Amino acid sequence: MTEKRKPWMKFYPGDWQADEGLVQCSLAARGLWIEMIAVMHKSDRYGYLLVAGQKPTVLEIAKQVKSDPKDVAKHLSELEKWRVFSRTEDGIIYSRRMIADDKKAKQDAENGRGGGNPRLKKSHPINSLDGVNPPDNRADNQPVIAEDKGGDKAQRLEARGQKEEEPPSPIGDVTPSLPDAPPADPPAKPKRAQQVPPDWRPSDADRNFAACHIAPGDLDQQVEQFRDHHRAKGNTFRDLSAAWRTWCRNHSRWKAQRKAAPAPRQSNMAWMLPPEPDDGSPIIDQQGMTIQ
Repeated sequence: MTEKRKPWMKFYPGDWQADEGLVQCSLAARGLWIEMIAVMHKSDRYGYLLVAGQKPTVLEIAKQVKSDPKDVAKHLSELEKWRVFSRTEDGIIYSRRMIADDKKAKQDAENGRGGGNPRLKKSHPINSLDGVNPPDNRADNQPVIAEDKGGDKAQRLEARGQKEEEPPSPIGDVTPSLPDAPPADPPAKPKRAQQVPPDWRPSDADRNFAACHIAPGDLDQQVEQFRDHHRAKGNTFRDLSAAWRTWCRNHSRWKAQRKAAPAPRQSNMAWMLPPEPDDGSPIIDQQGMTIQ
């Protein structure tokens, strides 16, 4: 059963502007990210980019955010370059911040149903009162048992600090330092330039980008040409995905240029052909021989 979600979420402008990866992205890419956050907030799996429970393609993401697929593919590559989002082994995009905050919110709700944070309960033991708050400071600092008449009554669970759970805030996608939060990815090491491997194949993200520039039936042929061309020239790259995106853009541009180029002019050889008589009489060449 799909968990019911509230129609709102928290927004922390400070976290949004402090995210080191996000601030490196263009304004359009940041706009795409906030649209994706809205989709992930409604997802069956909170924090995962799913449409009707399925991993969407670039074209389907473009429909969700009401944008051009080429722009979406470009900005997705930009967001992924700066590690604004992550992917599962199946290639599903997810927000690290949304998942961590959702786990914390569920833990807080569980603590509330059990009487509060277990760590606070241990530091303030109460023998017989059903609550998480100790009584007000007294001379002996001992809990007071409720009496039938005139005595202090045990406080209800929601008396102090037990507020209604609020939905998590995904803004900025900065994973908080929680005991059960997913470990942060280690910083990426500088890549060494390398040749295109003979068995190189584009990743899911590379295929999504190529879908906006190369016809589906031509994709395998272009992959082979990409490998053979750069291996024959001995080219090396630090980022093979970036080299592939450049190849796709060049393919799209060259294809458009070939369509726009004028057709080659044909040589006018009509002067070499004998004239056709209008009256049906035979045609005589320059030597006086009858041609027709």
